[in-house]
Amino acid sequence: MNQKIKQKGYALRIVVLILAVLLIGVGMYYSYTKQTNQSLPTASVSPDETANWKTYTNTKYGYIIKYPASLNPLESQPDSTNLKVLSLTYFSVTPEGPDVTNFLVRVIKANLGEAVQTMKDEFQNSSFIYKLVKEEKISSLLGYSGYRLEYTSAQPGVNTLVFYTKEPYSYVISADKSKIDQILSTFKFTDQTDETANWKTYTNKKYEYSMSYPSELSYDEYSNGDTRFYLTVDGKNNKTPTGLKDSFSILVRTGSSPENAALKELDQAYEEKVSFNNVSGVKMKPNDNFPFDYYLSPTEKNTPILRAYASIDYSTLTPSANNKAMDIFKKMVSTFKFTDQTANWKTYINTDDKFSLKYPQQFTLKVDHASAADMAYKNDGNSGLYQLWFYITEEGVEKYSGYSIDLYTSSNKTLAEQFPDKSLVPLSDNHGADEAAGVSFKSNEPGSRNENFTQQYFRVKDTFFVILPTLQDASTTDKIWNYPVLETLHFAN
Repeated sequence: MNQKIKQKGYALRIVVLILAVLLIGVGMYYSYTKQTNQSLPTASVSPDETANWKTYTNTKYGYIIKYPASLNPLESQPDSTNLKVLSLTYFSVTPEGPDVTNFLVRVIKANLGEAVQTMKDEFQNSSFIYKLVKEEKISSLLGYSGYRLEYTSAQPGVNTLVFYTKEPYSYVISADKSKIDQILSTFKFTDQTDETANWKTYTNKKYEYSMSYPSELSYDEYSNGDTRFYLTVDGKNNKTPTGLKDSFSILVRTGSSPENAALKELDQAYEEKVSFNNVSGVKMKPNDNFPFDYYLSPTEKNTPILRAYASIDYSTLTPSANNKAMDIFKKMVSTFKFTDQTANWKTYINTDDKFSLKYPQQFTLKVDHASAADMAYKNDGNSGLYQLWFYITEEGVEKYSGYSIDLYTSSNKTLAEQFPDKSLVPLSDNHGADEAAGVSFKSNEPGSRNENFTQQYFRVKDTFFVILPTLQDASTTDKIWNYPVLETLHFAN
């Protein structure tokens, strides 16, 4: 009997030991996978927020504009003292009217110059003090020219006005500067026929944009990301070995903004700004070689930057063929859209320091704990944690490509206290951190093409994050800073 009890006790201890080993294994597996798989809030990058907006149609004056579902359109009687203003429509948070106005649309019976002066007079005579800080010509890409006024004031709300003209009226869209480009991308006249409805759609997955084009065009894609469309004349692809004859090209460019990229490449200022389909950019002054030339990027984002331009060989095309080519290329630009670049990106989630980001599939992100002791910030009691590096494999060789993210700790210090020698400027988006600031610098390292960069600093409690461009292996053709990686950064504070 005692022998059996001993055997049972021994067996029970074996079972308990096996269960303990299993529990430890499960715990280790959970701890390992938690680092990469635990769900944290990540930055949402919407390809087109206006897709779910409502549509307002004004049949009397022939225009369409979209507005967020949270707003209410209210058609109001214009001020009787200004007989030129024929129509006034508010888009307000409350249905009662313009007390809480998000944006408004005026229709003025006047040409563009007269309409601009009418609104300047109205702002000058306002009971609030407005200061005109910017005015410039703009283009809608849809066949009508325009003008833009920007004001500053202690009064919040509407401070930017954009004018479009279509005889005999001028249309004035007024909104806050941060919202107006998105609103403008939805504006169109009701008599605009969509000739592109039956065109084919070209999609570039690497730089995440799409565009419509007619079947009479063909295109070539290049390894550096560029794409060129060619007219087909008499059944033949009408191009030269250089690829510039009668073509519409979209080239990948770098810079801190479309304006910066244009100035850097062409050494000239832009002619006017453009805004359409959640795309913003600048139009360059046309010349004989390039009858139209644009630098474009997603609205309120500066990456990627694409140069879209036409090249026409006037010596080989008849005037009617030349006009046809120009008409086709302009309509192609008007269909240009950026899609959500980040939809198929990898996601890095760090549960220990509570942050996440996304990055393109072709890159590798590595965590380097070994370099923590050598980090430049390990002084004055700071404790280096680790660094994150982006790599890309080219010609079978793994190379640095773009950013490094350094993490370290320092107790009870703000960014200003931690970096007294830096001219830090607050960032508009803190990505969920307690503090966010940046400092701009220009690099003339080999391969950097004199890029303008911003070194970014974030503080979450006692942990500091320093994000800076790295120029090791600057010869890599595909760099991480060409993508909106930092826009996906999110701290779960």
